Amino acid sequence: MGPPHKSRVGQLNRQSLSRTDEGKGPKEDALVELERLLEQERLKLQFGVEELEIIYLDKEEEAREIWVGKQMLSDLR
Repeated sequence: MGPPHKSRVGQLNRQSLSRTDEGKGPKEDALVELERLLEQERLKLQFGVEELEIIYLDKEEEAREIWVGKQMLSDLR
């Protein structure tokens, strides 16, 4: 009777092979998990980011362009 760790190694190898057969390996699993975590944190990562609007101050050739946050009240723009 061999050491007990060999049976565990065999089991792990079979699991690895079955993952390979499915087309997924440890790297793919890690990427899927990372994508899931990023999706969960997406709103937290975007917190405080304002969408900007471009406003032109003059209609002439030398018009100046400014960027204003869309969250700013329109009468303050």
